[in-house]
Formats: sequence, structure tokens, C-alpha cells
Amino acid sequence: LASEMLSGVYPYSRTLWTGGDVSVCLHPPANKLRDNFFPDPDLIVTEYAHELSGMFIALRDIFYEHRLVDARNKYEFFGRLARAAKSAIGNRTSRRYSKSYMLLSVLWEAKKLHLEIESKTLNIIYFAPAGIHAFHLQINKYLPPDSLFKKVKSWLSTF
Repeated sequence: LASEMLSGVYPYSRTLWTGGDVSVCLHPPANKLRDNFFPDPDLIVTEYAHELSGMFIALRDIFYEHRLVDARNKYEFFGRLARAAKSAIGNRTSRRYSKSYMLLSVLWEAKKLHLEIESKTLNIIYFAPAGIHAFHLQINKYLPPDSLFKKVKSWLSTF
């Protein structure tokens, strides 16, 4: 993907991404997306929604094919990809952000996630408010030390 993007070929999808509690859109929705008690997904509003959706689909296919992402970690995975895209968009507010900057930021986050998954250091929260991922809690020091966190994860896996 990186070499294709560096040569000017970007992923593209006619269908906008919705999955893993993340939605990509061209414009902010006028109304609440979900008409029930579940909170709305994490929204990424960008003029490059079709390219970002193509990136999410390509990464989903790669990570699912190699069984790196599943029902246990998909919210952390897609949530962190969304945060990378939003960060790239937010960091360029003074001037127009570029499509390549945003997509390469997402690809870089996917690479970091791959390393964490392979080394079994990816923290996952099984029960958390919508839009809250293990990364947020770790940065703010709300997660217990790794040794205790591993014990809790191990205990939860017995259910």
C-alpha cells in the first residue's frame, strides 16, 4: 500500500466505511446515526472519505486474512486507525491537509498495531464506553500497570 501511495495510486471505495464503531463520511450527518440507545460511531468527516474508506477496507482485508484482527480487538484496531486519521486532519487545520498525509498516517498506525498484535502487547478493553479505547486510558494513566492488566485479561478470558 505504501509504495502504491507514494507513486500516486490511492485506495478508493465507492462505499463509505462503517464498521468497528467507526464511520467515514463526506459531511457531518444532520441527525443521530443510530436510532436506539447505542451511541453513534466515531465519525471521521473528510473530503477524502472515499480514499480513507478504501484504506480501511484494504487494511481490514489484510489484517483479517492473516487473522490479526477479530471480534475481540476490532474496536481497538479501527478506533486507533480513526484516531490517526482525525489527528492528521486536525493537525493540518491551519492549512489544507493532504490526502497522502492522512492516508500515510493511518498506514503508519496500522504498522504500529501490527507490531503490537504480533508481539502480544496490544491492550484491549472488553467493556468500555463507546469511543474509549485502551490507548486513551493508557495515556491518561487510567489503566493498571501491564502486569496487573495481563492478569485481568487472563481472568476475563476464562469466561
